[in-house]
Amino acid sequence: MGTLASLRGVPPRAGPILSIEGRQPYIDGHAVQFQDISEELLQAVIHAAASLFGDLWLGPMVQVTGLGQRTLQRDRIAKHGLPAHVLVMLGRGSFAAPPKAFGHLLLSVATIWDDVGTSDPFHQDGSDALSSQGLDELADRLQGLVEHARLTVNTLRDEAETARQIRRSLETNR
Repeated sequence: MGTLASLRGVPPRAGPILSIEGRQPYIDGHAVQFQDISEELLQAVIHAAASLFGDLWLGPMVQVTGLGQRTLQRDRIAKHGLPAHVLVMLGRGSFAAPPKAFGHLLLSVATIWDDVGTSDPFHQDGSDALSSQGLDELADRLQGLVEHARLTVNTLRDEAETARQIRRSLETNR
């Protein structure tokens, strides 16, 4: 198990722990050179990002993190790494059950965040943050969206089950 096991969706047993302070990586509290961990970090990031967003994870990562597309390119990650908060999100997100659902939720939040931001004066002043009013609107809209999605899936699944029952009935009565 590698030093970055927690980013791969496999909880580390008693293995080394990666931490980052500023741009300095540490393994079990000991400073290491970035180039010594860069390939393993890249592979862990790819694995965690794919578990959340699928193989085409670059676009969703840009949308969710607010980072530039170039920053999230594989060669840049191998050379410079990623901000610690993004690595934390990937590590925690890969433990969600199931990770893909959490990735969809992250994308939903980011999409509505951007939409709310178009009318939030705090957001329009060049900040990507939302005001407390914007955060309240975001929460209300997300709650409504989740309920609408739940009802939609329920209706679709009910209709599919009804169709299966009709088909079985017709096959039985032949």
